[in-house]
Amino acid sequence: MKILHVANFSEGKFGDALYSTDRKISNGLIRNGHYVYNFSYRDVARSLNLFHSSKYGRQSMVKAFLKTIESVEPQLLLLGHSELLRPQDLVAARKQNPHMKIAMWWVDDPFPADRIALLKERMGVIDVLFTTVGVDPVIKALGDRKKTVVAYFPNIIDKTVEIGRAFDVSQHIHDLIFIGHATPERRFMLQTLSSLSHQFNIGMYGGSKDTKIFGKNYINKLSNSRMGLNFSCYNDVSLYSSDRLAHLVGNGLLTFTPQVPDLDLLFSDDEVVYFTDLDDLVVKVTSFHNDWEKGRLHAQRGYEKAHTSYNECRVTRFFLETIFEEPFTEQYEWQDQVVS
Repeated sequence: MKILHVANFSEGKFGDALYSTDRKISNGLIRNGHYVYNFSYRDVARSLNLFHSSKYGRQSMVKAFLKTIESVEPQLLLLGHSELLRPQDLVAARKQNPHMKIAMWWVDDPFPADRIALLKERMGVIDVLFTTVGVDPVIKALGDRKKTVVAYFPNIIDKTVEIGRAFDVSQHIHDLIFIGHATPERRFMLQTLSSLSHQFNIGMYGGSKDTKIFGKNYINKLSNSRMGLNFSCYNDVSLYSSDRLAHLVGNGLLTFTPQVPDLDLLFSDDEVVYFTDLDDLVVKVTSFHNDWEKGRLHAQRGYEKAHTSYNECRVTRFFLETIFEEPFTEQYEWQDQVVS
C-alpha cells in the first residue's frame, strides 16, 4: 500500500538523529513491502516562510500536507509527533481521501498537560493511537476515546541502526555508560556510581552541553561499552521507558533498568537486570562486573530477544494488522495490550 508518514524526521540535524523512531518505522514499513512517503512537517513549515519559523509556516505546511495527500493518495496516513497539524486539518485530509485510515504513534511520556490535550483533541479523528506507555494509564488520562483504538507497542529495534554487539567486544571503552539529561535523581545516582570509579570505568554523557553525543558517535560509544543504565524520567508507569532501552539492549550492552511496572512482560530477568533502588543497583553492577562471562551471556540473551521480537518489521506489521483489523498472523508478546 501507499503510506504517508508525517513525523519529525529532523532533516536539519543532518544525521545526528539517525536512531530516531520515525525513521525506524518508515524502514520497517518499506521492508514489509510498502511505499512510504516521509513528510517532515516541521522542516516543511520552516522552509515555507522567510523567518524559518515552524509557527509562522504552519498554514503553508498544511497546504503542502493536503497537496501531498492529493498527489500520493495513501491508504494510510501515519502520524508521529505532529503537533502542528490540528484536528480540522486531519478532517480535511480524510474528506479529501475518504477511504484513508489515520493512525498515530507516540513514544514520549504523554502525561504532561499539553501532551494529553494534544492527544485528547485527536480522539475520534484518528482510528488508532499507538503508544509506548501501557494502555490502561493512557486510557485513564484520555477519558472518552470516541471509538479510537489505543494500542501498546515496544520501543523499536532496527537491525541497520542498532548495529553494535557490545557483548562480543574484547576491549571496552567503558564498563558502564549512561547517556541522558542530568535530572536531580539521575545526578545523585551517577555521583554514587562514580564513587565506584576505582573499580571500573564509568562513562556519563548528556549531562552538559559539552558531553552531548549524537549520530555515529552515540552508537559507537554504546557499542563499545560493557554495561548500560536505563533510567527514564518516569519509572513507575506501566511498560514505559524512553527509547534508550532499545538503544542499550539493541546494541548488545548488559542493561540495568528499574523495575518498571509490567516491563518484565517484554524482558525477563535473565535478559536485562532489574534493580529496586540505588543500593541494589550498586550491588548488581559490581557483581556482573566481577563475573563478566555471566554478564556477557545475559547481555547476549537481551540482544537476541530485542532483535527477534521488537524489530522494525515485526512491530510495523503489528501496526498494519491493528489499523486494518486483519487477523494476527503470529503471536505478539504485547498483543493483549490492544484495546478495541
